[in-house]
Amino acid sequence: MNDRKESSRISFTSSDALDKTKETPARLTLIDFSSTEMTVQENISIQDCTRPTDPSTIRWVHVKGSQDRTSVEQIGKQFGIHTLLVEDILDTKHRPKMVTQSDHVCLILRDIRLGEHQQIESEQVSIIIGAGFVLSFQESSMAIFDHIKDRISNPRGRIRNSRSDFLGYSLIDTIVDRYVAVMDELADQVEALEDAIAYLDKSTPSSIYNVRHMIGMIQRNARPLRNAISRLPKDESGVVEVASIPYLRDLYDNLLQVGEMTETYKETLSSMLEIHLLSLDRKTNETVRILTVVSTVLLPLTFLASLFGMNFQNMPFDWEYGYPVVAGLMFMIGLALVLYFRRKRWF
Repeated sequence: MNDRKESSRISFTSSDALDKTKETPARLTLIDFSSTEMTVQENISIQDCTRPTDPSTIRWVHVKGSQDRTSVEQIGKQFGIHTLLVEDILDTKHRPKMVTQSDHVCLILRDIRLGEHQQIESEQVSIIIGAGFVLSFQESSMAIFDHIKDRISNPRGRIRNSRSDFLGYSLIDTIVDRYVAVMDELADQVEALEDAIAYLDKSTPSSIYNVRHMIGMIQRNARPLRNAISRLPKDESGVVEVASIPYLRDLYDNLLQVGEMTETYKETLSSMLEIHLLSLDRKTNETVRILTVVSTVLLPLTFLASLFGMNFQNMPFDWEYGYPVVAGLMFMIGLALVLYFRRKRWF
């Protein structure tokens, strides 16, 4: 029983963003691929980040360290990205949104994951999809999209045999999958809290508040991201092809599911908190009731003891059996009160 109680005590903390460090130079990776070949260049210079000249080649430039203003601005110039959109990439406080330009579309979203200490970590990721190229920017140096490189290396894979919009979809899908994964982990934590409620642990309310805060953070980012993705099939730049629309609808459905899960778990946590507080109130009321019974039983006994303990000349029951009689009387009064309260089910 004690082991189960200890295992049900959970503490959660949440963080709205990764710890920000000083601005560091961006690390650039350039991948060129077509249906027949693929080249990967790591840690390239900004001068190498230009639009592809071969119409059959898709160029993906991935930037780790989007706080590097010089690098981001230079890449923006070389790919014809509007200065306002470049500012949006550099400003990492944005809510998820979609921006359409004449020949490209940009999706700004947040990557969300659970850290080592059950903290939510997030960072802004910006994805620009153009005709023949994809640019992606992330704040940290974490390997978010390494598995996409592995998929591109497969010559029979769909990415290798599709246009740039499918690569952009694959990057967005990676972020959406992480939303779903975090929600699955939080679901396990909600279940653990349901077990912890039975023990009336003092840390339970703060744990509920923390998990609810993390779920609320996911909800605040998933909802605008869902709205942005719903606009992609209607993009006027022409970079989103008809063949990619079913995949974008699948992303929309996944985010819709995430939104429903956040609503359900927030309501569940609110109910759990209410039940926990009601249980604490009930326990407090039971304690007060017991103290009231004890006080009521002792009150007449205290009166008799103080009465016969007074120092006066004509002592009542001034005979040798006086004290036993008074003691017996006190015992009978106390027993009668206890039986009376027991019959009334006060305890």
